[in-house]
Amino acid sequence: MFPRKRRINKTLFPLIPKRSVFFQGQGLSLRTSKQPDRLSPSLFAVVVSTKVSAKAVKRNFLKRQVRSALESYLDKVKTGYYLIFYINNGELKDMNFVKLKERVLDLIKKAKLLNE
Repeated sequence: MFPRKRRINKTLFPLIPKRSVFFQGQGLSLRTSKQPDRLSPSLFAVVVSTKVSAKAVKRNFLKRQVRSALESYLDKVKTGYYLIFYINNGELKDMNFVKLKERVLDLIKKAKLLNE
C-alpha cells in the first residue's frame, strides 16, 4: 500500500499547479513543484479525470496501479518535491503493469528527479 505520509494533502493540492513544471508522456502527465522544505520526502498524487472513465471503479483501479508503480521508486526520487501524475486517456486501462511502470519511470527521468 502506498504510504499516506507520502501523499499530497488536500489543502496543498490547489497551490501546487500555480508554481509547477509540466512534463508530458504517453497516456500520463507529470506536474512537479519544489517544496518549501527541501529536506522533507517527496509527496505524490495521482489524478484520473472522468473523461478517462465515467465509472469510479475503473478510475480507482488506474490510481491504484500508478501508486503501486510509484512504490518501487519512492526511495529513488529526489527529496523536496511535489509530484502529481495525471492520467490523460483510457489507453492505460488495458496496459499491463510492467509497461505502466516503465512509463512512470520515463516521466520521472524526464523531469530529472531520479537519484542515480
